[in-house]
Amino acid sequence: MGTNFYWKEEGESPPTIKLCHGGSITIPSIGVDDPRIHIGKRSAAGKWCHDCDVSLCKGGRFAVHNSMSNWDDRCMGCGKHTSDVGFACSFTWAQDQEKVVKILLANQCKVVVVDEYGSEHTGQEFSKVLTSVKVEFYDSIGKKFCCHGRTIGAYQ
Repeated sequence: MGTNFYWKEEGESPPTIKLCHGGSITIPSIGVDDPRIHIGKRSAAGKWCHDCDVSLCKGGRFAVHNSMSNWDDRCMGCGKHTSDVGFACSFTWAQDQEKVVKILLANQCKVVVVDEYGSEHTGQEFSKVLTSVKVEFYDSIGKKFCCHGRTIGAYQ
């Protein structure tokens, strides 16, 4: 199970929202999975040796979500058993990473991000979420891929 993250609305509830990074969008014309609102999705990425900074996925770090991937019983770097290593997360970007980071840096103390469960994050808090990620995917930038009909917070 993963977590989708969105730009938090400013101002009044639908039908029109003002985005924290400029502009406004009329809600009936888009869904929360629209890449102008959807920032991306954090997902579990399996066993990870933090000492060696490697995935235990036999297919490598970019195959962690491949259902056909097998997993090593030990870290190929240091030999630690799977019971002695941790876990990692991935992040699939819906927006350009550089633009997102600029907005987060400009809004360190302001709530600008909300996740699909309604938890709000300042720019600084969400930056910490992103720094904990070990694998990043960029092939979904500009694409709708998150919600499958679900709604969040004020978008309900």
